Amino acid sequence: MTARTPLSPSMEDYLEAIHHLQARKGAARSKDIADMLGVTRSSVTGALRALSARKLINYSPYDLVTLTREGEQVAADVVRRHTVLKRFLTQILGMESEQAEQAACGLEHELSDTALQRLGQLVDFLQACPRCSVALGSPVLCPLDKRGQPISCTACVERGAKQQAKRRFGPAVPLNSLKKEGLVRIVKLPRTRSLSARLRESGVLPGLTALVAERSEEGVTLLVAGLPVRIPALAAQNLTVQPLNE
Repeated sequence: MTARTPLSPSMEDYLEAIHHLQARKGAARSKDIADMLGVTRSSVTGALRALSARKLINYSPYDLVTLTREGEQVAADVVRRHTVLKRFLTQILGMESEQAEQAACGLEHELSDTALQRLGQLVDFLQACPRCSVALGSPVLCPLDKRGQPISCTACVERGAKQQAKRRFGPAVPLNSLKKEGLVRIVKLPRTRSLSARLRESGVLPGLTALVAERSEEGVTLLVAGLPVRIPALAAQNLTVQPLNE
């Protein structure tokens, strides 16, 4: 079996747009795709034909567009890269959301899976480290002990963990009831053994803090340890979390 030619960045953008439109409306229209990407209808038609030829979308002229199973996998990977990058740009580099969105759109096509995982792990470490509580651009110095010596990284991270523990979380609610993205603490997994086992295998465990990155009627995407975990609608109804009070 010969390997396929990799998708171009523009083709990945089309799949990402269809993914978001399908999540909101059940299917995508050519006009909506053109509006979202800022391109002409004729450009959309050419792209849809190319994606259809690769069996990534279900497409007929003048009909609604949906992703095939393979197309969903490719689109989810693009969205995953975008989400991790935007999280890094906003939460670590302090960029405005709109600027981070544009930058993430350009960088997401070049990021390998290994780089993505390492970047997510870096975000988690930097958020746990007290040294990163200072404003971007300010001097960053290790805390000192009683003798005036820098404390160990272990002690520093433990201090950061205590600071995290002081965060105020709201009442426990089902994950699918949340109205916006943001940080949550996992409280209780679904009682159904199969659902609970899948979540545990994905790293979703009681007591952990996760980021709600995307919501739709089909489910919720959580960022756990820097990596996205897709929670199906049924599991999201039975997964109890506490949202962080802003």
